[in-house]
Amino acid sequence: MTTEAKHTQGPWIAIKAPHGPIDIFDANDRDVVTVYGGGVPEDREANARLIAAAPDLLEVVEAFEAFYPSGINPDLDKASNKARAALVKARGQ
Repeated sequence: MTTEAKHTQGPWIAIKAPHGPIDIFDANDRDVVTVYGGGVPEDREANARLIAAAPDLLEVVEAFEAFYPSGINPDLDKASNKARAALVKARGQ
């Protein structure tokens, strides 16, 4: 079951400023978010990559949820439950 997205549509791309924050832009070059972060620069870069991948990851999880029926395989049921929980979190439900 998919619902209309309530976020800026992807794809998103991360652009790093030298020694500064990392900006995430959408396909229309609009600034979606700026990742400042403290601590280790590698953590900030990893967080920015994960944020930039969010629309793609959401699409994959929605496709998995729509395709996979419960009750066929216990291992896939575990994955399906995690996918549904991630969708609830992403949708703010």
